[in-house]
Amino acid sequence: MDRSGINADVAVYNALISAFCKVNKFQNVYRVISEMKSKGVTPNARTCNIILNSLIGCEETDEAFRVFRSMISICEPDTDTYTMMIKMFCERGELKMALKVWKFMKRKQFVPSMHTMSVLVNGLCHKADVSKACEIMEEMIEKGIRPPRETFGKLRQLLMKEGRKDVLEFLQEKMNLLVKEPWCD
Repeated sequence: MDRSGINADVAVYNALISAFCKVNKFQNVYRVISEMKSKGVTPNARTCNIILNSLIGCEETDEAFRVFRSMISICEPDTDTYTMMIKMFCERGELKMALKVWKFMKRKQFVPSMHTMSVLVNGLCHKADVSKACEIMEEMIEKGIRPPRETFGKLRQLLMKEGRKDVLEFLQEKMNLLVKEPWCD
């Protein structure tokens, strides 16, 4: 492309990176990233998400975290980025790391999505960290975000198992205060 006078933009580089990721050619991916930087093309969140998704899929989680840390200095992570990292750490049973990513995201004034919060609540429920799961669930509800049935159901089971019916009733009351979104015509 360079020889023809056409300059590649981030979308072209993302397509190339995606192709290399699909065949697990990560050395080529890193060469493309270096080329991007040398050409003055800044990787975006999509660039990094392509790489992270592929690394996590190959269970290269340490490398995924390294890429995430380096990404922060290059571009602003998006909801998908944070969700992928939180989910990865929850699935590895590393709740401290998942919560570190969560706290970092909040310090950066990033508003988590329903999916991001659900992933974290599910991970906390899986490890039976009922108090932290309730804290995140309450925050979700206070932000006006209705949690998925499955997520609320997992927390409900955990609260019932621990005999915390009072907390369950409190959360259900808060949920009932949420206004349901009207259907659009």
